[in-house]
Amino acid sequence: MYSKDEERTIANLYIEGQTPEAIAEVVGRPTKSVIAKLSLMGIYKPKSKVSKVTGAAPKTKAAFVKDICDLLGRDELLGLDKAPKATLMKLVELIEDLYE
Repeated sequence: MYSKDEERTIANLYIEGQTPEAIAEVVGRPTKSVIAKLSLMGIYKPKSKVSKVTGAAPKTKAAFVKDICDLLGRDELLGLDKAPKATLMKLVELIEDLYE
């Protein structure tokens, strides 16, 4: 349980640009606890995910499903979003090869 003073401290530090790791050291709490509290307070913004290979945001399963639907001229394909991401990636490749 965080005291009101601790909540003010972590909020101010985060707003000033401190990382959750640095804030955790200041208040003597685990980093995950600080992130959880900042999230509950509605001020935590998670880092955007970036591919280590391309430097761009990784493509989501939903984006692959949309690509497949577009390639096949369909509005939607129910249940396709449940397939593993690797399968969706391969399916896009196969469909693109068919239409070349």
